[in-house]
Amino acid sequence: MPSSRRAVLASALVAGVAGCTDLESNSDAEPTPTDSTPADAPEYAVWSRDTRADRLGLVSLGGGPETPAVFAASAESGGEPSGEHTLQALGLQDGDERWRLGVADPVQTPPEYLEVDDRSMFVVATGRESLHGEAFVVHAVDPVSGETFWRFDTDDRRFLVPMAVDDGVVFVGRRDDQYAEDGEFVYALDGADGEQLWRTETGDVGPTGHAARRGLLFADAARRLRALDIEDGEVLWSAEAESQAYDTRAERVFVQQDGLVRGLAHADGEELWRREFEFTVSRITSPRAAGDETVFVGDHGGRLLAVSPLDGDTSWTLSVDRDQGFSLRVARGSEQLYVAGAGVHAVDPVSGDRAWEFDPDVEGRVDVQTGVSTVFAHADRRVWALDPESGDPRWTFEPESDLAGVATAGDVAFVGVDGAVYALDGNAG
Repeated sequence: MPSSRRAVLASALVAGVAGCTDLESNSDAEPTPTDSTPADAPEYAVWSRDTRADRLGLVSLGGGPETPAVFAASAESGGEPSGEHTLQALGLQDGDERWRLGVADPVQTPPEYLEVDDRSMFVVATGRESLHGEAFVVHAVDPVSGETFWRFDTDDRRFLVPMAVDDGVVFVGRRDDQYAEDGEFVYALDGADGEQLWRTETGDVGPTGHAARRGLLFADAARRLRALDIEDGEVLWSAEAESQAYDTRAERVFVQQDGLVRGLAHADGEELWRREFEFTVSRITSPRAAGDETVFVGDHGGRLLAVSPLDGDTSWTLSVDRDQGFSLRVARGSEQLYVAGAGVHAVDPVSGDRAWEFDPDVEGRVDVQTGVSTVFAHADRRVWALDPESGDPRWTFEPESDLAGVATAGDVAFVGVDGAVYALDGNAG
């Protein structure tokens, strides 16, 4: 989510937690009454709501300045496909239902916000995980009523994924369940009516890693990053890439393949520098931060390297994981960098010095997200609110089921468990 969007959501939450006026729905229709609060809601919950879905598959945040919301989407709960699913918008401050959209198949992608012709809408993909089902269909949804403006599908049943939104245009990528370097497409759709403006052949498009920046659409497809002209879809340049990162000024793009990391010029893909590492790179990333565009390189052996975006030189190296197979997860706070693997590490982004380490006794990997004055860590069935100065847990949320999603804004974490959504105050305790 862009930092400006996070600021809108955070400011709305700060007002709500402080006891200010609740957000209001712009809908003229009578909102659906909210079901009862789950009996197991913890004392540090700002609110918690039963969505009436048997199981949630997605919890995310989004919206424009006038329509920030928590989105909760139902998932299959076992057995035969039900053919009856929902996407709900809940108020940030109170959890009350703003609108509900009925769909035949589960929602598969977080809603992307779009403004076109003085209208606001959200774009999502629905479908099933197998081509033997319904594949994916893209919908544009009215954020006030929940009604569908338009939908986009293809005759040959493919997985369609919204990649980016730019200046009233929705970019959609396509893939199937047979990985290939060609035979699929990227589409540009008119946001007003969903009509196709152009399409460009690519390989299978990945679920993430795409960006629309300064007249170019960067499409991550079949281990190759392609820079497409937004106006007509022409491929201006491409580069092999297993992972990629972008600077905040839209001047450089960084790509990684095996142990090679390169810095490329945004406009034409000219190679500005290259670094060959003697280890297998797990992933590169460059979390947004004012005045800092460091490229972080993850080593499968458990190390994190901070690399200069100007020349690729290493600024510092830190061991951050106890096991092989380190998968890089990095979040940037106002003063510190937070790195997750088997645990969470708070690191000075300039020196690489470690301030603290949080090492929970859990199997698998831990992810990390930052709030205003809280660091949220989460694994499959656990969420921790950590003090950013010490790394000490303020509380631990331990439901008996897997988490459907964790999204944060301000110092509140929105967590989906079974069919309920919990808004958890990171400053409590």
